[in-house]
Amino acid sequence: MYENHWAILDGAAFLDKKTAHELIKKELSLPPYYGGNLDALYDCLTEMGPTEIDLFSCAMIRRNLDAYGDKLLQVFSDAAEANPDLTLKMFD
Repeated sequence: MYENHWAILDGAAFLDKKTAHELIKKELSLPPYYGGNLDALYDCLTEMGPTEIDLFSCAMIRRNLDAYGDKLLQVFSDAAEANPDLTLKMFD
């Protein structure tokens, strides 16, 4: 579904759920129909072709988004585990 891609996501900019999903959509070049929720994110991540995502400021994601931040980070981790074409590097 997606071409080779490398993206850097700065979690410090994830100030709320809406902003987080907007930035993820933009930086990962997700399709216009991306639903902006965790299920849609998982679906898109597991359909990606060769992609590397460097996710920075994970601690800030947890701080800014509370429990939702933990769930968001778990979706990234689960998708990387399910999709052998997806490489995820997470940094606090």
